[in-house]
Amino acid sequence: MKKNDSLSKILIAGLLCLAFAFSIWKWTENKISFYLSQSDNNLIQIAQIKSKANSVLRNHSGQLVWQDVENGDSIFIGNSIQTEKKSSTEIIMNDGEKIIIGPESLVRFTNAEDKISLQLIDGKMEVKSPDLATQQTMRLDIQKTSRLWVQTPRGRVHLKDSNLKMQTQKNKDQNFKIEVVSGTPELVTT
Repeated sequence: MKKNDSLSKILIAGLLCLAFAFSIWKWTENKISFYLSQSDNNLIQIAQIKSKANSVLRNHSGQLVWQDVENGDSIFIGNSIQTEKKSSTEIIMNDGEKIIIGPESLVRFTNAEDKISLQLIDGKMEVKSPDLATQQTMRLDIQKTSRLWVQTPRGRVHLKDSNLKMQTQKNKDQNFKIEVVSGTPELVTT
């Protein structure tokens, strides 16, 4: 009976070592993949994390690895930002727009027709056009029009000096709500 106990312990230890080695291999593979994608010269920096509260994660172009973001980190085309429970973040786009992502939210940044497209997949988001003070502080061309579009289930919304609040639940297009706080955004239906 002692041989069976010893054999069982060896077998369990071997399986644990194998599982551990597989986990390390997958983690390393994802990290290498992420760093290779970060070294790509085609990455376009479009925004920066201004502030965050609690756990805010970034994913690059569908990679398996989600990494914590810090104040000052860059956002690139292809990134997704996810906030956890009781977490939020404020992002400043290169053109001066302010994006506030609420708790338990997921937002994807993509490129469409030479425009930056935001897609709220789940949760709450607020998008504000830059005001005159922000434009002057960031030394932006005041006449410059925004390249930012917000993707909705029924089309795209171009800010055009507007402030919007959005809310949705994952996989429930009929629950997408958009509130125009100020301004007159342009809606292009699909």
